[in-house]
Amino acid sequence: MSYKTLKKAMKIAKKCDGYDCGDGVSNAVLERAQELLGVTFSRQLSEYLKKYGWMEFYGVEIYGITNSELSSDVYEGCLVEWTLHERETSGLPQKWVAIRFEDDGMMAFLDFGNCDEDGEPRVILAENQGSGYVELEELAEDLGDYLLELAEDALEG
Repeated sequence: MSYKTLKKAMKIAKKCDGYDCGDGVSNAVLERAQELLGVTFSRQLSEYLKKYGWMEFYGVEIYGITNSELSSDVYEGCLVEWTLHERETSGLPQKWVAIRFEDDGMMAFLDFGNCDEDGEPRVILAENQGSGYVELEELAEDLGDYLLELAEDALEG
């Protein structure tokens, strides 16, 4: 529910088995990613991408920016390439940005069409049902809450 929650989540994630992350991205790469996706990133997503780029822990992979060129045939792990690919091939809504593969065709998305008063998008679970993605449920109020829950579960795990 706040930027403090994101910071707490990142501290906990570093304590989890298998923790790894990128080196972060520059403002120029961040601006290009926003331009390609047609959304303005929230404070939490911008901070996550600038500081870490991408992250994984305890078998949990949080998408980010893995390639500063923002162009690759490898979609997995990169929120820009994966989101653009799914928009083109599966009719993914323009305001959804991929953040994590959940399970069997289900994905977690940042829903930039539904942001709180601080401009933070909620995190939703959606499933590709062949004719496109269908929202199943809200997973968290924002990225910080989502990451905190994942990190706490992994640490206990």
